[in-house]
Amino acid sequence: MLPSLTRIVAGEIVALCFAIFLVYWMIAAFNTKRTAERHDPWMTWLTRGVLVVLIALSSRRVPGSNNRVLWVYTPMIGLIAVLVTLMGLMIVVWARATLAGNWSADVVLKENHELIVRGPYRYVRHPIYSGLILMAIGSVLVWGTMAAVVVLIGVPLMLWVKLSQEERLLTAHFPEAYPHYKSRVKALIPFII
Repeated sequence: MLPSLTRIVAGEIVALCFAIFLVYWMIAAFNTKRTAERHDPWMTWLTRGVLVVLIALSSRRVPGSNNRVLWVYTPMIGLIAVLVTLMGLMIVVWARATLAGNWSADVVLKENHELIVRGPYRYVRHPIYSGLILMAIGSVLVWGTMAAVVVLIGVPLMLWVKLSQEERLLTAHFPEAYPHYKSRVKALIPFII
C-alpha cells in the first residue's frame, strides 16, 4: 500500500478506537452509583475545555496555524500507532468495566464507594488515564504534527491535575487503605511513575 493510503487506514482505525471509547463511555455512564460527594466541579469543566481545545489543535488543518509535520509517515509508524491506540483502548475499557458503578467523569465519591484495587488497578492507580495517554500517543504517531505533540504534552498534564484531585479525595475517604495502596502501586506506568 502507498504510505498515504496506509496513513488513511491507520487514521481511520485510530479514529474508530476513539469512537468506540466514546460510545462505550456514554452507555456505561448510565450504570453508575449516585453521587455522594462532589469535589471542585469548576476544575472538571476547565479540564474538559482544555482537552477539547487540545484535541482540536491536533488536527492537520487548524486555520492560521503553522502545523508543521515533524516526521515522515511510514507504514511501520502507522502499524505502531494502531497497535498503541488499540492497547490504550483495551486498557480504558478494562479499567472502566472494573470500576463499574464507582466511575464518574467528575471528581466525586459515589454512594457506598469502593476502593478498587483489582483488574488493571493492581498495576496502576489510574489505568483509564494510562490508556488515554496511549491512545493520544497513537494519534500523534499518525498525524506527526507539532500541534499533535502539543496535545500529547497537554493531555497528561491535564490528567495529572484531575488525578491529584482524585487522590486527595480518595485519601480523605480511605485514610488507611488509600495511602497503603498508593505506596505500593504507581500512578500511571507500572514500576515507574
